[in-house]
Amino acid sequence: MATQQTNPPDSLLAGLKIVYAAAGAGPLAAAQMADFGAEVIWLEDASHPDPIRSTPYAAELDRRNQRSVCVDLRSAQGKSILLRLLAETAVFIVDCGPTDIGRRLTDEELWEVNPALVIVRVSGFGLTGDPQYIDRPVTDGTLQAFGCMMYQNGFPDRLPAPAAPALGERLASYFISAVALAAVHKAQESGQGDSIDLASYESILRCQLRALDYMNSNILFSRDGNRSGKIAGYGVYECKDGLPVYLLILGGGVVRKALPLLGLEYGSTLFPEGCNQIPIHSEAGRICDKALQDFCDQHTAAEVSEIFNENGIPCSLVNNFSIAIQEPHYLARENWTEWQSPVLGNVRGPNVIPRLSNHPGYIWRGCPKRGQDNETVLATAGFSSVEIAALYTAGVLYQE
Repeated sequence: MATQQTNPPDSLLAGLKIVYAAAGAGPLAAAQMADFGAEVIWLEDASHPDPIRSTPYAAELDRRNQRSVCVDLRSAQGKSILLRLLAETAVFIVDCGPTDIGRRLTDEELWEVNPALVIVRVSGFGLTGDPQYIDRPVTDGTLQAFGCMMYQNGFPDRLPAPAAPALGERLASYFISAVALAAVHKAQESGQGDSIDLASYESILRCQLRALDYMNSNILFSRDGNRSGKIAGYGVYECKDGLPVYLLILGGGVVRKALPLLGLEYGSTLFPEGCNQIPIHSEAGRICDKALQDFCDQHTAAEVSEIFNENGIPCSLVNNFSIAIQEPHYLARENWTEWQSPVLGNVRGPNVIPRLSNHPGYIWRGCPKRGQDNETVLATAGFSSVEIAALYTAGVLYQE
């Protein structure tokens, strides 16, 4: 995919303007929309760099296709800049921690300048609820812990483990982009915007498939580690070459196909016809698991994956990036691409997803430098060159 100089005018979200002053989940939500043509303006703090800039490659991925305006939003002039930018904006994504600007601006104040504005207020625990939670400091790990995700990850004989990388905030980002675009659709119809109170822990909670098991049947699932504690042939197995595969022998058709590969008789007393899973703590489960490990001990990970998949049994190498950059399917689907970064030069990384036939996403630039687009963005918002120069002199604007 060739790097574009600007988003093409026929992009999926061409003409949609997004402004955000946020970290964590907010920027990734904006990045998802930027990949499909939205004009995204990243408001950075003029007094210090965004923490993501300490990890430049992470910034490249989550801040590509964006413009940077570096402004002191704590000042009266900075607030005035923000309000003028929002007058022609569809979505404003803002953090709402105790000291963030999202707490200092009311919905009514924002709708006074733009009645159709969709406001997404992002926080760890929400803006309403038990007062002792609302102002708590938050990290992705605390979100996972509070949202019932961490309890389910790790080994049964050890403490729970967080899921990586920063999965809680990344789940929340998809809720932001989906609901914000739905609210924009309604605002275009009605002329009235909306205000969204997104508590990131609630996004994690919504994705927990096992919540209903406990709430309705009092079943609290334990941590399984890298193997199922209930079903044989379900989890991660080490192969002859020391590499792991993940596989799953579950379902009537899969069990029927898998057993003969392992030298076991489908339709026998231990493995009767029609069985769709093999309980791990049964005699059949112990025999099956040993046969499976013996099979893996005799084959490389690539061989196990090929044999099982050819026979309709779900299996995959446990890829890392050194494997993935050479993986034929990744390459065939163009999952990797290159773009030009104002900060790092030529960069290689993940492509835009998902793929669209008629209005595909594009990468038109990498992560901008701090304040790189101050003049361009402010001029579009009606600021004169004299006004912009005065804002630099006053320290309200900053540029690298």
